[in-house]
Amino acid sequence: MVTSEFPSNLVDVKADWLDASLRSAGVIGDAKVIGFDSEPIGAGVGVMCDLYRLRLLYEGDASHAPETVVLKIPVNQEGTRFVARTFRFYEMEVHFYRTAARMTPLATPSCYAARHDTETDDFVLVLEEVTGARTYSQVEGCPPHIAEIAIVALARHHAAFWESKSLETDLGWLPYPWDPPIPAAIQEGTSASLPVFLDGFDYRFDAHIRDLCERFPAVTGELFYFGEGRPLTFAHGDYHVGNLFFWDDEVLALDWQFPLRTAGAYDLGYFLSQNLTVEDRRAYEEPLIDLYLSTLAEEGVNYPHDKLMIDYRRTLLICLMPQILAGGGMQLVDEALRLVNERLDRVVAAIHDIASHGHALIDVSLDVDDGMRRAI
Repeated sequence: MVTSEFPSNLVDVKADWLDASLRSAGVIGDAKVIGFDSEPIGAGVGVMCDLYRLRLLYEGDASHAPETVVLKIPVNQEGTRFVARTFRFYEMEVHFYRTAARMTPLATPSCYAARHDTETDDFVLVLEEVTGARTYSQVEGCPPHIAEIAIVALARHHAAFWESKSLETDLGWLPYPWDPPIPAAIQEGTSASLPVFLDGFDYRFDAHIRDLCERFPAVTGELFYFGEGRPLTFAHGDYHVGNLFFWDDEVLALDWQFPLRTAGAYDLGYFLSQNLTVEDRRAYEEPLIDLYLSTLAEEGVNYPHDKLMIDYRRTLLICLMPQILAGGGMQLVDEALRLVNERLDRVVAAIHDIASHGHALIDVSLDVDDGMRRAI
């Protein structure tokens, strides 16, 4: 049964709806969509969404029309749908393609249809299929020269929205990470996941990291608050190499489901601490941070190094959160388990390394609130 004014599952996608959507987007000329074949993309990879490649069948001259498009729709799993509703993942991505996609210098797929129903939280996206690009595995680690390309693109994206008035106007939908219900939902999720995570993964870290993990739920609100007079920008929120495509020096970014209005170091710390191998991050972390700052400067943005590093260290702590949620709240096998193990090892090493350079993150002898305030 169709509960929205648009299809939100594959069965309800019809040729005439695709034809109207692509015609409205101005990409099929005089051709007419009369049918399509479908196949899932990356089964089990989308997690929050189902992805399909639609191979379009046309009537008329389709020489300039897309041969394929990507259909992105909700998963049919209530637990996942609940998480998506809580964090407004579907709504945020539709907002992105309707507004920010045309404002950012970071390349994104062409969007042919973007619909969301606020009552049902159903959504549909019809996107350009990205072909001919290089991709890299987050498990294997992002090569340093590719990380340079990703960091330059990220800095240019951040600069385009740095303290921009558009954050209050066209992008007023963009949430702060301390907006309800984000901190409370993360607190609840990490609290529920923590026992299983610690039982299954604590052999991979020491007592100090265990203490940080145990304290995480109690300090979620403080950790995510970047509003103390800091300049804010448009953060991707999930900027990892698995969401990026590369051509020469150009980057295209996907999966804009968790965008945030926050400090630029959020994306930077997230990318460096979880995408580079421990060895590569240790060798290239400082040059890549400098590259980010110098690219911002080229775009007319001043982000003082000392302030960036305060935000960067805070982000390293935040990056324990995805590992707790995934390691304690999901059934992990094979590649997914390997990915969580790799990301956890990398984040743990980054936390220890930054502390070894004289930057205390948390003094475990202090109580939670006072310790967190001193640490960040």
